[in-house]
Amino acid sequence: MSNTALVVAHEVDDHLAGHWEHYWQQTATHRGGQQLLTLFGDSAEKSLAEFVERGECSVILSDDVPVGFIIVREAVIYSVYVTPRSRRQGIGRRALGALLDGPNAPKDGYALPGDRSTKSLYESMRWKARLLTMSGE
Repeated sequence: MSNTALVVAHEVDDHLAGHWEHYWQQTATHRGGQQLLTLFGDSAEKSLAEFVERGECSVILSDDVPVGFIIVREAVIYSVYVTPRSRRQGIGRRALGALLDGPNAPKDGYALPGDRSTKSLYESMRWKARLLTMSGE
């Protein structure tokens, strides 16, 4: 089992920027992704810089290597991202657990329709779906 840590990002380095770009591209093509991304702001680069500046972005480290991030804004998890190569190893669950054990634990989190992995992650923390937004578009 790898050593997992969650640290607040203080700058946008190459690892974080690369993970963010992959997350943004992946989310943009997912059902509901465009609506979620509109919550982030005008552009990918600008929104990441703003999350970091406000202390809302934490980097997930596995054995001291950055493998993802968690964005939390106003007690809501906007995104949890773990690189594809590092998934299904419990890294996201351990990082989310550390976040929930912290002093400003979020109360809610977003998951896209059909995103079973994010839903399963939240359910592993005993969270339950409370609201679904349905659209005729």
